[in-house]
Amino acid sequence: MTGPVFLAARVAGRIDLGGGYHVLCLEAPAVARAAAAGQFVLLSVRPRDLPGLDPLLPRPFSFLGRDAAGGTVELFFRVVGRGTARLAALQVGARLDLLGPLGRGWPTPTASRALLVAGGVGLPPILDLAAELSRAGTPVEVLYGGRSRTDIHLLDRFEAAGVPVTVTTEDGSCGSAGRVTEPLRARLESAGDDALCLYACGPTGMLKAVAEAGRAHGVSTSLSLEAPMACGVGVCRGCAVPAAGGGYRMVCTEGPVFAAEEVAL
Repeated sequence: MTGPVFLAARVAGRIDLGGGYHVLCLEAPAVARAAAAGQFVLLSVRPRDLPGLDPLLPRPFSFLGRDAAGGTVELFFRVVGRGTARLAALQVGARLDLLGPLGRGWPTPTASRALLVAGGVGLPPILDLAAELSRAGTPVEVLYGGRSRTDIHLLDRFEAAGVPVTVTTEDGSCGSAGRVTEPLRARLESAGDDALCLYACGPTGMLKAVAEAGRAHGVSTSLSLEAPMACGVGVCRGCAVPAAGGGYRMVCTEGPVFAAEEVAL
């Protein structure tokens, strides 16, 4: 794996999934070749041909998918402010400054089966990892939760990868009613002595519950964290999160993937 590169990525396509969610496809061959599941990019939300400096800071996005042969990467986002609103309005051919791949990705499974948990916009690194593990022949199952049907997307991609998915929504509008941690506990309790490892990305509250469940059942657990950042290389210190045992860890360089016991949620 090589270091990050800075380039002008060309928008190759954008899919409006509804509910404010979008998939952005970017031509970035050097990044697509070097990236690993769980890593991320810093992406400018202002096209290169647009004058001015607003918005000034780039945004971090995990990979939803990577096509090394085709030279493209896919990102997934929900419109929450001016920056993501600009991304949602981009046309094919627009060019954006991009830095990546950045950070530490998912570790190789240490068990014969993998259980993946995604919550809301935590979908991208889970879908990317699920597809990769499936291609490698590792048995994998995904638990995917959201508040309602409008937060659940791209189930067809899991199906195409041959990965079974259990969906939960808090209002019961898609899949089973409840939180995604409920089927998680059921899977862990039924696993018995079967070797299993756990991967998760989503809201902090969900990650804390996943970490606690993994610890209670003695299961190796990896978490992908989100944090605001400006540089992506550990200089600005804006992405510091509390470390277990004291001090801080940098999400951009020491993460975004951490072993559950490394961080204090």
